[in-house]
Amino acid sequence: MRFLPVFLDLASGTVALVGSGSAALNKLRLLRAAGANVRWYSSSADVAEEVLLASTPLGRLELSFADPLQVDYSEFVAVVSATDSALDEGVAARARARNIL
Repeated sequence: MRFLPVFLDLASGTVALVGSGSAALNKLRLLRAAGANVRWYSSSADVAEEVLLASTPLGRLELSFADPLQVDYSEFVAVVSATDSALDEGVAARARARNIL
């Protein structure tokens, strides 16, 4: 078995989400529906504003326009990168360096 289903206590901390495309928005909806506190590293202010205005108040949603390759991911319980670009690999490498899912 190559993949292992994992259960994560979303109340134990904040999840970092990187991306602004449809994949990232789908992940954001799933995380929010599960009640996760999310810090969203969006590359598009327009997309972020639209989501924030339509957002339901489940969990906390923070918005950041910081460079996700400069973020110290040690404060997060998990990192989700959904940019569909080479940025995903860079973010994953930074998270793995801190032993973050």
